[in-house]
Amino acid sequence: LKLLQSVAGAASSSSVKPARLSRQQQQPQQQPQQQTYQAHFSADFYLYTFKIANCTAQHPHDWSTCPFAHPREKARRRDPRLYDYEPLPCPDDKKGHTCPRGDSCPYTHNVYEFHLHPKRFRTQMCQHGAACTRPLCFFA
Repeated sequence: LKLLQSVAGAASSSSVKPARLSRQQQQPQQQPQQQTYQAHFSADFYLYTFKIANCTAQHPHDWSTCPFAHPREKARRRDPRLYDYEPLPCPDDKKGHTCPRGDSCPYTHNVYEFHLHPKRFRTQMCQHGAACTRPLCFFA
């Protein structure tokens, strides 16, 4: 007990003060999920994961730059391996109506379903070629 008291006394009389950690330093840092479209994502990622797989990020973030799907997001896609639809715009969507067929519709409901369909994705050359600066280019 005397040893503990002497150590505690020496520490309290020491001119060196312990560093205080900020709140951010005290909490374990979480690695945020990748939030931007990246050129190194594979074609398979874009075809079968992009805006299909649910986002697991636990922090608020910009859905428009996140490659994963979010609840009630209009950019959400159906997995073309599970749903049979053609890369053609839904006639109901084109008229501005909600499609009554929903996920069973044989047509696409948004630009991502249309361009990221296996029958369309990167089947045409990009007009900008190597100079293309789009965050996500649907073209070859």
